[in-house]
Amino acid sequence: MDEPIQKTLEEYLILALEDAISEDDAQRLNHLLKGHPERIRYAIRFLQLASHIKQSKKLAAMSKAWLSIDPGDSFSGFLKLMAEYEKAAEAVEVDSRPSPPAAAVCKAAPVPASRPRVSRLSLAALFLSSAALIFIFAYAYWGQISGGVETATIYDSIRACWAEKNLQAELKNGARLSTKSAPLRLLEGTVKIRFDNGAVLVLEGPAEFRILAPDHVQLPSGSLYASIGPEAFGFTVSTKNAKVVDLGTEFGIQAHQSGDSEVHVVKGKTVVAASDGKKLRDSQIVLNGTARWVDARSRTIREAVFNPDKFVRNIDSRHNLLSRGKLTLDLADITAGGSGRGPAKLDVWLDPKNGYTPSSIHEHDTSEHYLPIPSNPYVDGLFVPGGQSSTQIISSEHDRFVDCPQTSGLFYANLGVNPAPSSLRINGRRDGLISFQDTIYGTAEHPCLVLHANLGITYDLRAVRNEYSEWKLDRFTARVGIADLKEPYPCNADFWVLVDGQVRYCLKNCREKGKLADVSVELRPTDRFLTLMTTDGGDPDVPRIYERAISCDWCVFAEPVLELR
Repeated sequence: MDEPIQKTLEEYLILALEDAISEDDAQRLNHLLKGHPERIRYAIRFLQLASHIKQSKKLAAMSKAWLSIDPGDSFSGFLKLMAEYEKAAEAVEVDSRPSPPAAAVCKAAPVPASRPRVSRLSLAALFLSSAALIFIFAYAYWGQISGGVETATIYDSIRACWAEKNLQAELKNGARLSTKSAPLRLLEGTVKIRFDNGAVLVLEGPAEFRILAPDHVQLPSGSLYASIGPEAFGFTVSTKNAKVVDLGTEFGIQAHQSGDSEVHVVKGKTVVAASDGKKLRDSQIVLNGTARWVDARSRTIREAVFNPDKFVRNIDSRHNLLSRGKLTLDLADITAGGSGRGPAKLDVWLDPKNGYTPSSIHEHDTSEHYLPIPSNPYVDGLFVPGGQSSTQIISSEHDRFVDCPQTSGLFYANLGVNPAPSSLRINGRRDGLISFQDTIYGTAEHPCLVLHANLGITYDLRAVRNEYSEWKLDRFTARVGIADLKEPYPCNADFWVLVDGQVRYCLKNCREKGKLADVSVELRPTDRFLTLMTTDGGDPDVPRIYERAISCDWCVFAEPVLELR
């Protein structure tokens, strides 16, 4: 439903609830609802919920007449749970000052001519007429549901094996599921189901489930993770002895063979209820970052240890990925020509003048140009910062770093991905081992990028998004510092992280070797280019050994990753 239509619909419904709806507005309300099952369903939910919260007997009776559905239906249960939620809601302060006399109110607030009020008797007749119309369309809509209506799609799956062998060929990506479908048993593998109302469920086998309604799933056994959007507010998952109702959430449910259930709320909040199949025995509001255990035998709810990594939250069969939280792409692997899923190659080098090369050292050279890297779709290009007279170009789209510091314009080593110690070692003068606080970097377990000042590399975030389209690019993280290669001379360098030419992180004049600092940069949906850069700290350049501006500036981006969710 479009947001403007939803707002208009809510406006008319609120007028009706306040006994302030005019005949014209009632007609407009009918016109909005006629022939639109989704709007009818939303209006019924809105008024039923309002009648429960406001304790309006008239509206409660009216809404009860609109739908003749099974007491076990998800929304009937939802109303009961919302009553519990209302009891637990925080108290609202009410102004205790006396109200002005009724006569004064009447004089100060005449009824606008554009919205004439009608008598309660005529209003009741009019609105009951409107309700009758709603009932006609709602009956047809829910009648379709009772006969089975397609409401969800198998969006993705990884190694899914179904118990129903005759359905194995049908239950593929793109297959439609309906409320008439028999219970389905996933023996192994993982399946992602997207409902037409926007709810997304990820099931991990072995699991048994059934779609009871467009907003209600039954899970007798197995593991399920639900991401519920605003259009699917009130989405319900039932186990043998529990019911979980969405209040704007992401949550996981584990239904055990014993009948016990556990619920972990990762985002937002839910209502969790224990029942004996006929009526509620216990219910609680569960907030994000907490978990509950529903005991099947006692029908009680108790606290459980929250474990957000317990559930598969997303899958991507294209890349054979299962995520139990954040997905990370190894930027070292990407730089070396990989997909980001690693492990990254070892001892890979990029020359800012010629691209990929077997050589590690370039011995005090310069480069005045931005070098694109067409062979790697994710690496946009390389450059040597600060040596040009004009503003520094840092992308193939000619993004510029306006505030780039002036440097010597020299670089000593090429950009290294997991450098081998032998590539950096000079006997008697330099150790080749990259180590920080007793951890050795440049390995498959602890990858790194070495950007000996002055160097810069730019990545194309759009290319990453296109490749991993099922995920949201969320953040760049790394740890930065200058490696101590046992050279008895000082260092001084700057670390920069830019996005589209704008500084998102800067560590200036780093003079301590062997110490790492954390970097975390948020990435927005519109961000295109990510640039990592090191500069020589503004030191004077003296053409003698170990007196160059870049001497001993072995700048390291340790464990650089792109986080997706």
